Amino acid sequence: MSNRSPGSDYPVGPERDRPVGVRARMRRRVGAPLGAASPRSGPVCGERRQQIAAVGALTAAQSADLLVTVYGLSRPGVVELNPVAVAAMESLGTVPGLFLLSVVSLGATVAITETTVWYCRTTFQPLWVRCLGYTPLTVLSLAVVGYNCFLLL
Repeated sequence: MSNRSPGSDYPVGPERDRPVGVRARMRRRVGAPLGAASPRSGPVCGERRQQIAAVGALTAAQSADLLVTVYGLSRPGVVELNPVAVAAMESLGTVPGLFLLSVVSLGATVAITETTVWYCRTTFQPLWVRCLGYTPLTVLSLAVVGYNCFLLL
């Protein structure tokens, strides 16, 4: 038995005196469950913002590292000490090799971190997993940028 009149969104009987907000009426009309989050709020939207901020910070740090390294290698007497980067630069060229390494490290970090977020969603907060996944490489890239700038000045 329902406390609603047929075809109406408004309660009838004892629930009649309880106020019903516009959002609740709209949710009932479109068939969404009561209490469902709107598309622009709630945990999914907040997690998407976390992900975009973390990947953006890592991308910016990797880009800065790439630019400073390419600039440093254009100066006489400066050599790359990373053997993986040297191998990539010898086989692909300076800029393409370093760019490929940046893209691979960024992609691997995003894939591993977001997979871990998905698997550990019930155990750990996604924010903490993202912090542990993205922060080390971001900080390392920024440290390399700082050290390279110190050497170049």
